[in-house]
Amino acid sequence: IGKDGFLYCIDLKGNLLIHREAHGLNWMDYPQIKYFIDNHDKVDVGIHRYKSPQSEKYKIAAFKYIKPANAILIASSNEEDFLYRPSQYFILSIIIIIAIGGIIGIIISIHFIKTLLTRRIEKMHQRALELSKGHGDLTKKMVVEHHDEIGETVESFNDFIVVIKNVIIKVKQAI
Repeated sequence: IGKDGFLYCIDLKGNLLIHREAHGLNWMDYPQIKYFIDNHDKVDVGIHRYKSPQSEKYKIAAFKYIKPANAILIASSNEEDFLYRPSQYFILSIIIIIAIGGIIGIIISIHFIKTLLTRRIEKMHQRALELSKGHGDLTKKMVVEHHDEIGETVESFNDFIVVIKNVIIKVKQAI
């Protein structure tokens, strides 16, 4: 059971009926053995946490009274053996949740940035289409929303429209 746990069986006088190292000894003086005997008929399957007198480590034991044998079967292991694997799964779960959250955050950020950039470029594209089909108003300038590369491109586009407008005015005056 776990790394250092094992099964053993005692009678109601504390004698070890089955034990990997101490078979036949009486452990009635150990507090956990007294607990198992005192509680054997109170629960179907009991759980008890205690400090081992040998190792000074906390242990967790499950015990069950076996009536036909008039004995108590006990499965005992270090508490850390019970808690180690669940804590590893918990840590792994947290790492996975953080990774998934990070991936979702990146995807949302990319989508937001892409949408923001695409919308601004699409406005400029629509304005260019209007002008190329002869339907555009040369007096309207596009609004510069941000002072970045796209904003600079919009300013250059507006400057280009002014140049085209001035060329058209000069051509009309020359005719």
